[in-house]
Amino acid sequence: MSNGGMQYRERKLTRPEMARRDELFRQLGKEYYEGAFEDPLPQLLPLFDKLTELLLEPVPVQEERESFRRCPVCGAKLPETASFCEECGNPIAAGKKEKPRKAPRFCPTCGNELRPDAKYCGRCGEKVD
Repeated sequence: MSNGGMQYRERKLTRPEMARRDELFRQLGKEYYEGAFEDPLPQLLPLFDKLTELLLEPVPVQEERESFRRCPVCGAKLPETASFCEECGNPIAAGKKEKPRKAPRFCPTCGNELRPDAKYCGRCGEKVD
């Protein structure tokens, strides 16, 4: 159960606490039944608070931890176990920001793999874009 940022869970009651709970419920029913008011809520709130205090115990709220990591290049959400980004293909290394790899280029004449910045093929000398 959650209320206004605070979380609660039901707690086990001792016999005296059960008797107190029953008495509070009787009071609540009686107040509501006998109440000569249009909006019973303001008059009944103190009883609601006593019941909540008796029946529920606060639970520390743990901050939600991201169960994913982000690609350092494109920012895509990735599973913790990812070795490569599913969006841009960037290898994922702990703490390392790497540029995404471009698809390899090949010479149209001889098929030699070209460096990304090559203007001419190193094998056949063909000019490449």
